[in-house]
Amino acid sequence: NDPFVFSNESPWGKYTPKQKKALYAKHVKLFAKTWSNNERQVKTLNKFCKVYVNGFAGAKELREKLMLANSTDELLKLLT
Repeated sequence: NDPFVFSNESPWGKYTPKQKKALYAKHVKLFAKTWSNNERQVKTLNKFCKVYVNGFAGAKELREKLMLANSTDELLKLLT
């Protein structure tokens, strides 16, 4: 999966693990801002986790922790 699927030239293949985690953190922050009154559960983000946290050493273990998070604050702490 590629978050830049609609771009003419996707930079995704060149992203480092740090860049991938930073982009997912941005997604999490936007989610928190959009649903600031908890209209959506944080577990909604689980379906996007593998898109961002994939293809690098330790990705599986990090995904497992991220999937157990119960808040955007927990997610962001794990991603930094």
